[in-house]
Amino acid sequence: MNFSTATDFSFICVHLQLNQATNYLDLSQLYGISDDETRNLRTYRGGKLKVSSDSANTIPIQEHSSLCLQPNETCYVSGDPRANANPYMVLQYSIFTRSHNNIARQLHELNPSWNDDRLYKLSRKLNIAIYQKIIFEEWAPEVLGVDAARRIIDTPVEGVRRKQNVGVSNEFATAAIRFYNSMMPGDLWNTAVLIDSERYNLFQLKDTFYRPANFTSTDFFARVLVASLSQRAMAMDTGYVDDLGMQLFRATSAQVGTFGTDSLALDIARGRDHGLPGYIHYVKFCQGKTIRNWNDLRDAMSTQDLTLLKNIYGSVGAIDLIMGAFAEYPSQDATVGPTLACII
Repeated sequence: MNFSTATDFSFICVHLQLNQATNYLDLSQLYGISDDETRNLRTYRGGKLKVSSDSANTIPIQEHSSLCLQPNETCYVSGDPRANANPYMVLQYSIFTRSHNNIARQLHELNPSWNDDRLYKLSRKLNIAIYQKIIFEEWAPEVLGVDAARRIIDTPVEGVRRKQNVGVSNEFATAAIRFYNSMMPGDLWNTAVLIDSERYNLFQLKDTFYRPANFTSTDFFARVLVASLSQRAMAMDTGYVDDLGMQLFRATSAQVGTFGTDSLALDIARGRDHGLPGYIHYVKFCQGKTIRNWNDLRDAMSTQDLTLLKNIYGSVGAIDLIMGAFAEYPSQDATVGPTLACII
């Protein structure tokens, strides 16, 4: 794997906010998808959301929670239990929580007579608008390319609702949205602090799956934020770092020692479990190209990736969507290739 020369790691963190809980980019991962979930997250004072009681001001901490692998570890509460999947999730959920509360504070200053419910609803609406603006005007051009993103932005919303199913596609949820896994680095380095002339490693990803780092120190939160904004993402390709490819949900057993799960194998299996057709079917659907043999893919991907796919699958028709799409050359000014861009 190589580090991308054009993409910083922060856009991946934003990307992680896309969710499958609802059909819309509505920040349900922050606010929840039911009234019961939302009630547990509100302070009912000044329209604000709950935050941690320490100086870090993150999403709320819940002790002895089933949301984490170990009951004695710091665990966080949000509208989505996946907030604890890794520290980047905690970071992003906390940023949008702070954004909500900042909006609520400003609205209260401008409208002191407004009650909690009115402040909360408008703060939530404005926070979602900020989130959508980031997705459509910053994330989409970076991932899909400027032209593809512009076509999405220029499409009237009402026209889309009348003519198209706004549901999340099976292909998007099980394959296309997983592209960021190939770009996740295993280590987050604090480049702002040097210890003995060496970069300081804030954490290793393999140590944090549903064991999120403890953000109770404001200084640690700031370091993770700065590092995430500064560090380059890995290049988009067909491989995962060992933290994801060998050490996902790492555990230790007296019988077998330390072991983990292969995230890429899970992603491939998920596509098969969901009944996705092979990669070449989506090349036909998205690009209008009929793939009859391996030579038809020579212009779509590198010789190395083509050789690997040939050795693994044998038949071009057997290529899983996720592997074939990951192997494609990126489209112009984009992070992903044409098949992924089409599905996303």
